[in-house]
Amino acid sequence: MLKKILMLGSFISLIFLTSLGFAQNARQTLRVGIGHFYPPFIYNYSVGFDTDLANALCQQMQAQCSFYSMSLKEMLEALRNNQLDMILSGLSITPERQKTMSFTKPYLIGSVGFLGLSQRVYPQSLDNLKIGVIASSTFNTFLASASTLSSQVETRESYGDLLVDLNKGKIDLILLDAAVGNYWVGQSNGQLKMIGSSFQIPFDLGFGIGVQKGNLALQGQLNQALAALASSGRFAQLVRLYFPTQSEVIIPAWLAALIPAMPNGVKVG
Repeated sequence: MLKKILMLGSFISLIFLTSLGFAQNARQTLRVGIGHFYPPFIYNYSVGFDTDLANALCQQMQAQCSFYSMSLKEMLEALRNNQLDMILSGLSITPERQKTMSFTKPYLIGSVGFLGLSQRVYPQSLDNLKIGVIASSTFNTFLASASTLSSQVETRESYGDLLVDLNKGKIDLILLDAAVGNYWVGQSNGQLKMIGSSFQIPFDLGFGIGVQKGNLALQGQLNQALAALASSGRFAQLVRLYFPTQSEVIIPAWLAALIPAMPNGVKVG
């Protein structure tokens, strides 16, 4: 009888430890929302500034990243519905978004610009032009709130759709992150160009990692991991790798203060 009791106790302990192991594994997996092809931020699940940063953060936190690629609109909805733990996809922190989700401190501050066709001569005014943007994006909100512009805003779900429609003449310009625009110019064999100077959207507080509203634990862990990557020099390595001209992004002051050797030419803001 004693032997049976000991065997039963061992079996119950095994079940408990196995269940505990599964629970720990579940806690160590972070469901990360990323956009579709959006270089240099995202090329695929393993290459791109944001995907590399996500993997480095998960490694720092001793967690595992599980990536889910979807449109911006889908990502925001998935986060609200607890289908994602975080969004790391060139997501701008804005006062409007802060009403429904929480953010880490900004890890980069970007500039934006207009992408157009090289062979076309554009007027100085944007009035009466069709400007393409991603639906639910900061660019869409900016153009909708710019009362001085009389341009027509055209929304699409992907940059692939925007580029096709730009080439077909269905839209005149694309408003996007300057780093992304410069990538497409470099890959276009002279067919694309940036129009005018890049600028910053006034209510854009920088790129941050979005988490569910009020998830202070994950927000704090991510902020600590960002600080650790900055102190180790890993963050600066990623900036050098993916932003070689280093004039397209600004490193926020809180993060720059932790970096032992700032990349040459990178601005601090």
